[in-house]
Amino acid sequence: MLAVQDAARSRRFAFFKPLSAVARRIGAAPEEAPTGAAAASGEFDPPTRDVGVDLCLRELMEPGGASVRAEYEAWRRRPGFGAVHEFVGGFSHRALYALSVADVEAACRRTEHALGDVSKGWLEAQPDYRAARDFDTPFAMQHLFHAFLERRGRLPLWQDVMPFLEREVPEYYVGPFREATGYASSPPPRRAVLDKGIRWRLGCAYYSFLREADVLVRLRRAHGVDARYHLLADVTFRVDLWVGNVIVSLFVSNGDFRTAQGGGRKTPVMRVFRDGADRFSFVDMPRPKPRKFGVVDLVPVEEVAALARRIEERL
Repeated sequence: MLAVQDAARSRRFAFFKPLSAVARRIGAAPEEAPTGAAAASGEFDPPTRDVGVDLCLRELMEPGGASVRAEYEAWRRRPGFGAVHEFVGGFSHRALYALSVADVEAACRRTEHALGDVSKGWLEAQPDYRAARDFDTPFAMQHLFHAFLERRGRLPLWQDVMPFLEREVPEYYVGPFREATGYASSPPPRRAVLDKGIRWRLGCAYYSFLREADVLVRLRRAHGVDARYHLLADVTFRVDLWVGNVIVSLFVSNGDFRTAQGGGRKTPVMRVFRDGADRFSFVDMPRPKPRKFGVVDLVPVEEVAALARRIEERL
């Protein structure tokens, strides 16, 4: 079983601590306490509990201007993306907004090691790894994990991931991967490299998924921030979460994909929203690379609390 890697927490699986004895809810009167079921559980319960594409387009694309609309239209025109357009267009996040801090902590505690015995150094020395490293499919990895979450009503554990991808939605990822790489006709040593390569990619993405879910849930439940997420916003608009006109970017600083200075291959969100930048406020939350191999490196609770304050200041 995995431990949550978070040296800044007073104990490994600590539950949230509000900013003060009674946390403030953004948009509520100062020092207002949670009520009803939220009070009974000790957590806030922000009003947004169902986010679909319509809300995403209304709150992000319409005020975002021509550059965001161009990004959306380009995505809609991409050849071979018909199944993804249908999937995302009908996707509503409900189970995500029902999660508690305890739910996330439990998943981090119970999940198996997502990377197993895979070594990146060994992988990169294998010529056959390039086929796994360079594989691409219209379904992004975020689609895979959120599909499980909404179907099952809980966060996936790593031991759930491959059975789900192979048996329930092979057309999303595993099927195209095996077809593109000639997996079925490959000798066992090549299959082993491909299996380890795709495990590395999926495992790293899984840890990011848990870390981002933890930030969203902790903002909502510990601090009363009505933070919102949708796959369209994340994958197409590069919006990791938003609250009103505040757009938050969560990323591990990595020169290959994204740095705090806007470098790397991943498109910064401000570039997508350049035509409507004056209507939004942008908050970056870069993270250092994980300190230990194969652990769920959650954002320290005080950093999430600081993020809640930064969001409140900009609303």
